[in-house]
Amino acid sequence: WIRSESLKMTEPEIELLCYAIALLEQIACNNRSAVGMEAEDYLEKNRLSDGSPVFKQLGNALSGGKDSALTTIILWLVALRKFAGLSYSEQAVAVRNYITCFSMPTVYNEDVTKDIARDLCTELRIGFKEIPIQDAFEREVVAAGSMLKSGESLTRVTRQNIQARIRFARMANWANAVGGFFPQNSNMSEKTGGYFTVFGGDITGNYGIANNLPKTVIEEVLRYLGKKYNLAVIDRLLATKASAELEHNQQDELDLMPFPVLDACLALFVGDRL
Repeated sequence: WIRSESLKMTEPEIELLCYAIALLEQIACNNRSAVGMEAEDYLEKNRLSDGSPVFKQLGNALSGGKDSALTTIILWLVALRKFAGLSYSEQAVAVRNYITCFSMPTVYNEDVTKDIARDLCTELRIGFKEIPIQDAFEREVVAAGSMLKSGESLTRVTRQNIQARIRFARMANWANAVGGFFPQNSNMSEKTGGYFTVFGGDITGNYGIANNLPKTVIEEVLRYLGKKYNLAVIDRLLATKASAELEHNQQDELDLMPFPVLDACLALFVGDRL
C-alpha cells in the first residue's frame, strides 16, 4: 500500500512507517473491549445522591461516518449489558427505548451515509430519527453574516463550523430535556491535526468514548465488531471515504493526509518519542 500510494519515501522511511503501523495494529487489539468498558463505567458511576442514574437515556448524533458508528455500537453494547436480566423481547424493547440516534443532514450529506446511519440503527434495533438542519443552517448563515462589517464575509471554515454547532445545540437541548447522555464523536487523528469545530461539533459531548483512538484503529475496531456481531452495514461503512460532509465533495484525507501516514506519525511521536 505504501509503495502503491506513491508517497516518494526512502526505504528506511518505509521501514519506519511499517513499524509504526504495526504499533497501531497492537493498539487496535488492546482497545477492542476497553472503550466499551470505559463508557459503561462512566455511566454507572454518574449517580445522584439518592443513587439513581444521572442519565436516563442515551443518544448520539449519527452521521453515517465511522466515528459516530463506533460510539453508537458501544452505546448499544452498554445497553445490552444494562438490560441483560430481561427476556429477549423485553430487552429489545428496553434497548430501543433507551437509545436514540439522530441524523441531522444538510445538502452536503450524501444519501450513502444517511442510509448507513439508518441501516445501522435498524440492525442494532435502536431508535432513529432523521431531522434535517438545512433550514436552520441557512438562517444562521444569514444571521452570522448580518454581524459582519461592510466588505467582510463568512469564510468557508465558518460555514462548516456553523453546521457542527447547530448539531451540538440540538443534542444539548435533547439531553437537557430528557436527562440524556450523548458522546463526543472525535478521534485522535483529527484532534491532533486541529481538524474539528471548537465550541461545538465532534469534540463536545458528555464523554469522549473513542477520542484517544487513531482513525485507523477505529476502522479496525469497527471491522472486528462488525464480524463479531454480524453487522452487515459495517462493510459498506468501511468502504466509504472519510468526510466531515460539511461541503460538497469534502474528503478528510485531502484536507489532512492519508490516515495511515498520519497515524503512523502519531505512533512514532507519542509511542516511541521519535
